[in-house]
Amino acid sequence: MDSARWIGVAAAAVVAVFLIIHLRDPHRTALPFGSTDLTPVKAQLDKLPDNERELVEEYVQRSHGDVLPLRFADPDNPLTARTFGEAIALERQWRDKQKVVQAGADARLSDRERELAPLRAVVSATVAKRDPIPASAPTPTARNARCRATSRTSSRRRSRSKTTKKAT
Repeated sequence: MDSARWIGVAAAAVVAVFLIIHLRDPHRTALPFGSTDLTPVKAQLDKLPDNERELVEEYVQRSHGDVLPLRFADPDNPLTARTFGEAIALERQWRDKQKVVQAGADARLSDRERELAPLRAVVSATVAKRDPIPASAPTPTARNARCRATSRTSSRRRSRSKTTKKAT
């Protein structure tokens, strides 16, 4: 009986140590809900390595402190993190996706520059005078609509005048 008691106390001590270590893990710290202010969790945030702290801060800024249920979250940009660990994982995924998007944009830009290089070698353009258009000026589409309306009414008038001349 004495050895069974000893084993029970040792098992309880191991579980207690495990729980203390597990609960003190900064990755399990809950993110502040509805706010980008991280001062309430600053102590736990300071326990994280610098790169992970940066990831948590960027995630909170990007999500504006919002947390969405998984079924309502955008699959390409889920803002579902409730803890530091989840925020770190989601921000790493976001960065990886952004690297792919940026690489595609850079490739398209370099293709465009390569295609326009012969044209730029031949054509040279400079701006002699720049006149900004005031905000109150009518838009080109509004001017075109007025011109079309004017041309329609004037053509109707012309056709009416021709018919009246023929009648007399």
